Amino acid sequence: MSVFNAGPPVLIEGGSGVVTLVEAGTFCLSDQLGDIYPGTAHGLFYRDARILTRWVVRVDGASPEQLSVVVREPFQARFVARKPPPHGVASGGGRLPQRPGGGRGECVI
Repeated sequence: MSVFNAGPPVLIEGGSGVVTLVEAGTFCLSDQLGDIYPGTAHGLFYRDARILTRWVVRVDGASPEQLSVVVREPFQARFVARKPPPHGVASGGGRLPQRPGGGRGECVI
């Protein structure tokens, strides 16, 4: 008997690398979850000046599990993740969409 949603998430798109978003003189480099870490090339930049060096999404203190990242426009991405399942439970529940807004500095979580 198989359990629905058991095991690690299966990546729909992407998988590794840096997500780059650009609009006019502003650009953002993040990982596949949308997180930005200090000490890396990640960041939010305005006219080549880094204005944000850390942006990390956590759910109950844990990093979400990546499901997908979709970049359809150069200035907009949709990051989809799920809450990690508790130990011994097959599924972590709902998904967590994170969408940096179209060049307006917004983020919907």
